[in-house]
Amino acid sequence: MRLSALAVLAIPAFYVAFYTVVLARARPLAEPLIRRSGVLQAHPRRQVDAFAKLVLATACQTVFAVLLSLIVRPPWSPAISAPPLIWCLAALLGVAELAVSSLLCSVAVKLHPRPLQLVTASAGGWMGQFRSGRQLVPGWVFALITLIYVSGEEVLFRAVVLTLMQPLGVAVAVTVSTLLFLLAQGAGMPSRDAATFPLIGATVVGVTHALLYWHTQALGPLAVAHAVFLLAAFTQVTQPVSAR
Repeated sequence: MRLSALAVLAIPAFYVAFYTVVLARARPLAEPLIRRSGVLQAHPRRQVDAFAKLVLATACQTVFAVLLSLIVRPPWSPAISAPPLIWCLAALLGVAELAVSSLLCSVAVKLHPRPLQLVTASAGGWMGQFRSGRQLVPGWVFALITLIYVSGEEVLFRAVVLTLMQPLGVAVAVTVSTLLFLLAQGAGMPSRDAATFPLIGATVVGVTHALLYWHTQALGPLAVAHAVFLLAAFTQVTQPVSAR
């Protein structure tokens, strides 16, 4: 039980450490590479910095997820055995989750005393990193980065957390998984308004995916649904809503 508690606490600690320590230490190291690449001649500095943070976050989270999964050894169904229909349903699930999240975000905008401020603030934090990635690299590269990133989240917040919380029952396990996922979405956000849309999306995705993993252990389709959710969010004509 002590090991389970430590592993669960390690997840929010990782995100806090990344945004408070890793980013500050990594920027001086990445600066020479960015300048030599010549990308600053074609793109704004803020956009390049945001995309560099996204790449670093993807790499660090992937390594952390692999290490923690090797320790916890959560169960999951082999992705290769899933029939094509499952992958299609996974993509449709991502679209449906986005539709529900968008509806809830519309309600949040209407209830907010300063709706324009809320919509504008949503461009901050990690959401800005994803937007920059979409503008800096080809679509297939952005889609691949997105899939890798959300796969790490599915491993951490669904496979690892739910496996550790399994002895406490489905209600506690899903609640802990979702709360940790919400904490991760709020990490690094510049304001409460900036975190509103991601937290709404994270609640929809977090609860849905936790329940599905609890009953199926099908991590691959959940990662696809999560990626479709995020990619569709950033191709919306209106303000996107996202659960990282």
